[in-house]
Amino acid sequence: MARCPGGLGRERRKRHGGSARRRRGRGALQGLVDKCSEAGLEDKARSWVSSGENQPLQPDEIERMLGGEKIEALAQQAGQPPEDVKAALAQALPHVVNVLTPEGKIPDDTQLAALGDRLARGGQSGGG
Repeated sequence: MARCPGGLGRERRKRHGGSARRRRGRGALQGLVDKCSEAGLEDKARSWVSSGENQPLQPDEIERMLGGEKIEALAQQAGQPPEDVKAALAQALPHVVNVLTPEGKIPDDTQLAALGDRLARGGQSGGG
């Protein structure tokens, strides 16, 4: 199975191992991007991390990526219909990943926290 940016391709899997335990150690954002790959959306995720235009997501791709149960749980938490949750996530996710990968690389959780602090203080992110 292919991996998304930050975990691209077979060579990277060979270097870092393919175990779920090791993937968990790479950070939450990497886990999300890995979900893209598992859903067959590697090219789209790569576009969000790299420079250039972000490929859009469709609501059905969000469901394929997260699963129906997760969508239902999120919809219940948000008090919104599942279709609205899928549409909102499909619109927001490419932009969010782009903003969180300003150097074209997926940060680990520590780097992500530092980036969040910088953005909260009014710093700029260059977008991936």
